[in-house]
Amino acid sequence: PQRTGQIEKKETAEIDPTGITEEHLGFEIGPRQNALGRLDDASHAEELLTPENRRVARPIANHLEGLNAHRKMITSQVYEGALALIDSDPVLEGYSALVLDHPAWPGGVIGIVASRLVERYNKPALLITSPPGELARGSARSIPGVDISAAIAAQEDMLEGFGGHPMAAGFSLEAENIPAFRAGLSRIVSEMMGATPYEPTLQIDADLPLDKIDPGLIADLERLAPFGPGNPNLVFTGSDLIYRSSREIGRNGDHLLVSLEDPGGEQRTVVWWGGGLNPCRIG
Repeated sequence: PQRTGQIEKKETAEIDPTGITEEHLGFEIGPRQNALGRLDDASHAEELLTPENRRVARPIANHLEGLNAHRKMITSQVYEGALALIDSDPVLEGYSALVLDHPAWPGGVIGIVASRLVERYNKPALLITSPPGELARGSARSIPGVDISAAIAAQEDMLEGFGGHPMAAGFSLEAENIPAFRAGLSRIVSEMMGATPYEPTLQIDADLPLDKIDPGLIADLERLAPFGPGNPNLVFTGSDLIYRSSREIGRNGDHLLVSLEDPGGEQRTVVWWGGGLNPCRIG
């Protein structure tokens, strides 16, 4: 049986408990639970696992929902701030690794933003929060082929502490050492990357005509779940599709509803998650 706190959490997040998938766990439930550690006291997570009285559980779930909304907002603000830094100082983008710092960035979200910058720029990204009078603390995310933890460790003489694994790491240093750290780290990353710049690849599993997409196919694909590392989602492509129209959806217009048609006149309307944020968006 589900605990009362978990039932309340799903209800406040508007998640149907009868159709929970790994995507709900990874992208809906997990981020809400993590918001406690990023913006509040992580020990409150225990309270959501223990209450059996819905009158006790509901305020906790509502608090969690508010924290998650706040986390999304400040993550967006830090992301836009990072892009503004790069625009104002193009030299930063010339390094093999993006190393950006700001005194007001909340430490709880800089890792999330670093991941987004990796996707945008196809290079390791390290974001550092550097409040005046305090140690600067950073979070790093990497790309395949670059052991970011080893690259950071190579700058040990400038660091107060560090740790992590090949794809993600955390570290601390004096703010005055950030420029030298940026230069030294980028040299190591450049050596790891070699002469060929990293280009992300997309593996296509099959070409899929629009008239083959139906509830039966979707049900068959869902039988292959759960998806994740070691069992990635299948990726299909459609040939010779004609773009008809699109419109923004979502609270902030982050996503697109796109109408497509194939040469035979078959039409489908699909959701492009994050399409409203994509710099190469259609329409």
